Amino acid sequence: MDRKIVNYIKNSLKQGYDTAAIRNALLKSGYNFKEIDEAMHAVHSKSSFPVISVMIVVGVAVVLVAVFVLIFVVSRQGVETEQPVQPASTKILELSLSKIMTTVRPGEDISFYLDLKNIGTALSYDIDLKYEVISIKDGSVALSVADKGIVGKIEKKVAIPSSVSLGNYILRVNVMYDGKELKDALPLKFYREADLPTCTDNKQNQGEEGVDCGGPCDACQIVVTCDDGNSCTLDEVKGGKCYHTTIRPCCGDGICDADEECSGDCGNVPDTNVWDQVDNAEELAGTDANAAVKECENIDNRYYKDDCYLKVAVAAKDDIYCKNVQEERQKDNCYRDVAVEVGDSSSCEKIDSEARRDSCYVKFMAQGDYSVCDKIANKYLKQNCESLAKLS
Repeated sequence: MDRKIVNYIKNSLKQGYDTAAIRNALLKSGYNFKEIDEAMHAVHSKSSFPVISVMIVVGVAVVLVAVFVLIFVVSRQGVETEQPVQPASTKILELSLSKIMTTVRPGEDISFYLDLKNIGTALSYDIDLKYEVISIKDGSVALSVADKGIVGKIEKKVAIPSSVSLGNYILRVNVMYDGKELKDALPLKFYREADLPTCTDNKQNQGEEGVDCGGPCDACQIVVTCDDGNSCTLDEVKGGKCYHTTIRPCCGDGICDADEECSGDCGNVPDTNVWDQVDNAEELAGTDANAAVKECENIDNRYYKDDCYLKVAVAAKDDIYCKNVQEERQKDNCYRDVAVEVGDSSSCEKIDSEARRDSCYVKFMAQGDYSVCDKIANKYLKQNCESLAKLS
């Protein structure tokens, strides 16, 4: 049995610590359950007394008190009081690490705080340290350094070789003392300048609110709408900036793509009866929308047929006819035009493209209808809408 543990337990009990706290402190210091339980049993077994008669105990106690009082009175002058035996010192340390600079370039120093707390009774320690830099990728040890330690919180630096590979690592610190060992670790990263995020890398990173704007970069610009008026581009807001993506094929861009049916781009000018059919259908939709739809069905050219359905839906003021439109962008335009014509933003909800849906809501926002603010998906457009609502 380890007498140092027994003495440590006795001393801790005298100081008011409970057995659970003492047990946890010993476990942290590297002692195992068997050693601790044997020491606890030894301490408590010596503290127990055999069961005897209460009357005998009381009688003996009275006699002993009388004898001790008599001896004290007679010989108090010149009798030295025996000093209590001091318990043997117990060596118990607690380790914690905290980072200062752990993301560095190869060839630079990492720095961290190493805190060793003395939770035992010993006043001096012989402490050996070992620092290991371990690759997370393959578990290899890139660096191992030996050092001496002291009790207390101190700043430590470790030089990283310039030859070390880039990537993520672990700094493991081993503390050895009195036959015990403690361990703790911190994450490390070795990088090149090119690995660091910037405000011009065309990526939303480093806490940016948009692509290369907000956070550590310049504030993102609030854009009301990105509609460039070109039906052959997809208009979107990203990071407070407008982006216009070309749509192919698209009637009106001057390019005749494969399978494109567009008179303006491909020179296949349709019979003038097609425009007459579209005009007739639009005029008829005001009184008989179903008959107008049948008029559109007689058109062979897909582009003009979609345009016919769109005009019928707007003239009839009913977005149910937008379902007949085949081309996705034209269908979204149909819902938008009906919403504006009727003055009801609910048709905007049926638009598939998020950017075009927001563009539909923006038209209502521009007219002072701020009930659409919560429906806008783009963060910057929504902020602009809410700002205008507060000023209204």
